Amino acid sequence: MRPPTLATESGAVGAYSAFDDTMQDWQDELVKWRCRLSEAERTRFGAGPGWNCKDVHFYIGRISFDQLDPERSAALNHVETRFRLPRIRSRC
Repeated sequence: MRPPTLATESGAVGAYSAFDDTMQDWQDELVKWRCRLSEAERTRFGAGPGWNCKDVHFYIGRISFDQLDPERSAALNHVETRFRLPRIRSRC
């Protein structure tokens, strides 16, 4: 398997950036939802005294194979990452 190229790297960076944006949106929406809960709902969900509706955080991290030792990096570079269906030959 060939090492990653600029094209595959830029795709990975773009996907990471999009996922990071999505996670931030989810966190923002969850905070809004939590802050709209009534006292009865907070009690039902188990929120105790001093509960802070904004105290929720999503974290994501990005690692690259070049951050790993060479042996592990090489092994992971050989893992197939695409799903392929077998070709079906036409009967015609």
